[in-house]
Amino acid sequence: MDAFDALGERAVTDAAAFWEESDEVRRWLACEQTADVKGEKIKDIQPDLEPPAWISAPAVKEVAQARLSPSRLAEEEEAASEQFAHSSAAHSPKEIDKYFRGRILHRLLELLPEIEPQKRPAAADRLLTRLARDIDDGERKRWREEVFSVLDNPAFAKAFGPGSRAEVGIAGEVGGAVITGQIDRLLVSDGVVQIIDYKTNRPPPKEVSDTAPAYLAQMAGYRALMEKIYPEHQVECALLWTFDARLMPLPKTLLDNAYERWVAPG
Repeated sequence: MDAFDALGERAVTDAAAFWEESDEVRRWLACEQTADVKGEKIKDIQPDLEPPAWISAPAVKEVAQARLSPSRLAEEEEAASEQFAHSSAAHSPKEIDKYFRGRILHRLLELLPEIEPQKRPAAADRLLTRLARDIDDGERKRWREEVFSVLDNPAFAKAFGPGSRAEVGIAGEVGGAVITGQIDRLLVSDGVVQIIDYKTNRPPPKEVSDTAPAYLAQMAGYRALMEKIYPEHQVECALLWTFDARLMPLPKTLLDNAYERWVAPG
């Protein structure tokens, strides 16, 4: 007995239209089953070949690749420099947020180049009011001046001009390790790739030889990955110190040494 049989007289099988209103439950049968159901016996099949050896062999143990995030090293270094230069409360709505000032400057340098130059000052004021509302006006003004000392500098016009890209996420494998990060400013032109990373340290080092090892490791990792992506291009790296609007190119030998010491070992 099936569910329709259990309905008794309420289940009918006539050919009434399916939209006809009725309290009866209708069942349409395409055809009745008249043939006997017979199961076909499956013959035992003996394989002609011996099973491969790997079926009974233990699985090879997988080894996770080393993962490097050079930008994390740099963030720690930058936050440490901020703490020594000023008290956290001077430029953070929460004392525990030691990255706050650096994040705001990075955000302004990311967004403002996409706006027409004559409209940037008003846009900067709106952004600072929204992003740093708990910071006093005098401190916000200093941040604004620091950003515009970079954007208004003709030496950086190419870096912030057409074709350049902001906050470019990258990931890839180099030397057996997976490198992930985010490039502050990237410019790919004929035969040359330029990588620029903003640094908000106060005060910044005067000589490239005094650059923090974490920054060199960061840029060496980025350079290695971009050389793999653009094998026919020359990859150049530089740090842009926002405090004194200064672009510091990083020599190849310095990055080579940083790569061998910090990146290649994984």
